[in-house]
Amino acid sequence: VEAIRLRRRERVNICAAADEALVRAILLAAPQADRLYATLIDADVEGDAFFPPLTFDGFRVVSSEHYPADADHAWPFTVRILHRVGTGR
Repeated sequence: VEAIRLRRRERVNICAAADEALVRAILLAAPQADRLYATLIDADVEGDAFFPPLTFDGFRVVSSEHYPADADHAWPFTVRILHRVGTGR
């Protein structure tokens, strides 16, 4: 959460994974993000934490790479890099 406060003052990268509270905080800061790195896992799993559907309105995909399930990864996934539209990037 401190990184989000710092992001508001300076240009920093923030990375969030796995922790529900941290990811929710990052989603709240998303309107200030210029760039998003999204790993989209193609799986339906049981759990006790659910997030709202992600939308990437205002962003354009600049890179998208799909990875199939294999010996190291139980599910296929896609890694996308998105830049905010209109930032000149």
